[in-house]
Amino acid sequence: MAARGICVNEAMMLGDADYAHQKLSQASALQDSTVDQLVLSMLDYFD
Repeated sequence: MAARGICVNEAMMLGDADYAHQKLSQASALQDSTVDQLVLSMLDYFD
């Protein structure tokens, strides 16, 4: 996601579900198929 311009703090992704959902929403808005696959797999983790 960082390669697509979305700065991500790994510790926050693991420790703060609201932060993670916000970043995943931003990534989803990019409409990039590779990022979309990542977002889907990570959403499974947080849901």
